Amino acid sequence: MKIISFLILCVLASSWCAYAQTAESAANSFSSDRAGASESPFVTPRRTLQLEWGFSQERQAVRDYQFMYASTHATTYSALLLRYAIHERVEIRLSSDLGNRETTTLPGFCGSEQPTPEKIPTGFWPLRLGLKANISKNVGARPALALLSELSLPQIASEKHQTTTRIITNRLAGQNELNKHFHLFYNLGATFLCGSRNDMGLFYSLGLRYTPFKPISVFAETYTNDDLLQFAEVGGFSSPMFWNIGLTLRPFNYLQIDASYGGDYKKPKPYNYDGSEQPFLSGQFSFGVAYRFFAKQERRI
Repeated sequence: MKIISFLILCVLASSWCAYAQTAESAANSFSSDRAGASESPFVTPRRTLQLEWGFSQERQAVRDYQFMYASTHATTYSALLLRYAIHERVEIRLSSDLGNRETTTLPGFCGSEQPTPEKIPTGFWPLRLGLKANISKNVGARPALALLSELSLPQIASEKHQTTTRIITNRLAGQNELNKHFHLFYNLGATFLCGSRNDMGLFYSLGLRYTPFKPISVFAETYTNDDLLQFAEVGGFSSPMFWNIGLTLRPFNYLQIDASYGGDYKKPKPYNYDGSEQPFLSGQFSFGVAYRFFAKQERRI
């Protein structure tokens, strides 16, 4: 009887150790979809809520097949993403952005003699629902992979931000561990516009992350914007390929802080329709945080 009791205690102790190691591994495997255009192939631990928030400012050129005819200046005061895992490999997502956008048409376009600004006031852009499923873990040469789908709800937005077009985005996110310091990450996907305008655009991203030691990582990536992919190197104008560099700091295993800056590889030729030169500088800056609730809170540094 004593031997049986001892064996039962051993089994319970080993099960508890395994559970503790699994919980600790889940708590330490913090992963965020912030800082950059790429999504990670990882989901949050089961029954864990993760909040990601960011601020960004962006200025880009709007081009047709011959000219840059306008510029956009967008400010996002709150890019909010909520992630909740319903399974070890599946999470549901809810996201919404609060911001404004101003598009300025250059002189000479459509007969205008002066720059013509058109501003969308500060408000909430359409709500987005998403689902991410991890389909493969990184083992040797096999990459970590996940499928991510998002659907916009165009009527759930501020009045000036509502649209009649529903946006569906599907992407495959992957990552390979090259060694303990370097990780290669990438995305490939497609965006579908459904409603008053029907269209499809492809996009991709490719980047490298370097972690000199655990709390700090730096990364660099190149990516295409799905809305601009149709303009790539047609008729002699600039390719819509962008670059981005950033830094992430993880002082705790439940908190991440990030900052990034990026721009266009090829500056748009700054000429108006009337032939005059118009200086233009494009770029994007962002910073944000990611916080995981219900995680075991341990300090990393």
